[in-house]
Amino acid sequence: MAVSLSPPPRRMRRRLAARIALVAVEAFVAVGAVYGSVMLITDAWRLDPAMLRHLPFDTWVLPGIALAALVAVPNVVAGLLVARGHPRARIVSMLTGGILVGWIVVQLALIQQYFYLQPVMGVCGLLTIGLAYRLPAGEAS
Repeated sequence: MAVSLSPPPRRMRRRLAARIALVAVEAFVAVGAVYGSVMLITDAWRLDPAMLRHLPFDTWVLPGIALAALVAVPNVVAGLLVARGHPRARIVSMLTGGILVGWIVVQLALIQQYFYLQPVMGVCGLLTIGLAYRLPAGEAS
């Protein structure tokens, strides 16, 4: 059996590039969300509790736990699935990106404060959706 030494087809290179970029974005979001969770839970940022006036709690502990559960964990799982070429990587990553965009929208609506990381993370959520869309649907990649 002959082994081809020609470069992989363009479509394969694009999918590989999309997978690498997607894992990088999901890792970036996961690390940022873990960091943010720890900072919120420990109150290391000393954020004004008045920003929570539209929420049913008066400390940043529950928002920190929610950030970990809804953003950090899904991005870790999605990144691992993409890295392994799992058949469900595409759909999980698309959902994860949607959750991140939703998180930012809800955060802006409820806290009514603007942070420079909100548009950065919003773009990361959209990038996650777009890059995941480039993965093959329902098949190991």
